[in-house]
Amino acid sequence: QRCKDPERYDLAPNAITFTNIIRCLSASDRHDALDKAKDLLSLMEDLHSSGFRHIRPNVVTYNSLIEIAAKSKKPNKARIAASIVRQMRKVSLRPNTITFNLALNACANSNPDDDPKQVLDVAMHIFQEARSTSATDFVTYSTTVRVISEFGSQWQHQQMLQDMFEACCEDGQIRVSFLTQLKLVLDDSAQYRKMERRVVDSNGKILKAVSNRVVLRQSRRNHRGDGSGGDDDSKSFAF
Repeated sequence: QRCKDPERYDLAPNAITFTNIIRCLSASDRHDALDKAKDLLSLMEDLHSSGFRHIRPNVVTYNSLIEIAAKSKKPNKARIAASIVRQMRKVSLRPNTITFNLALNACANSNPDDDPKQVLDVAMHIFQEARSTSATDFVTYSTTVRVISEFGSQWQHQQMLQDMFEACCEDGQIRVSFLTQLKLVLDDSAQYRKMERRVVDSNGKILKAVSNRVVLRQSRRNHRGDGSGGDDDSKSFAF
């Protein structure tokens, strides 16, 4: 209540104050965490538009909200996450790698009763947006594979996963976690073994340079300093 009239109570909550409260909601088990977080975001936006410039929601604020959406038990989490990403753009905030990964995780954790085609369509749109802005990392690819495996039809799996593998190679994001996820979906099929042979050497090590085209993408990502997931510690791949 006091935050609604900061000057009267001589308080100065800022974006960090509100964002930390939203992050606490994300760590809680409250069934209404998403609704409460949305209310806080609306309050931040109202205060900011009323002249409290230091209470402008930032990327971390919106990322925290997406994380809550992914953890909630609400239906249509994929659409909720996508709408938060759109809302970020409306207020001139650029989604980063973490934003897209959290949104994809919301898709992957969608309720079984949600429309699978809609979940998959939303996830692929988020993935394409992440890739078009050079905001992908190995988590992006691994999570998208999870969505395909959970919500894609069986006849879609092979081609979609092949396309995902080719894109991951091009972006230089082949990691153990991505290959493990692929193997879980494709099993030890001929398609998977062919993929593995392209990126793993005879000693079970992932090849360092999958594509030279990764240089420009990686340099842009490093320049932005967007706090993306970084490298997987393990470079060996063996089962």
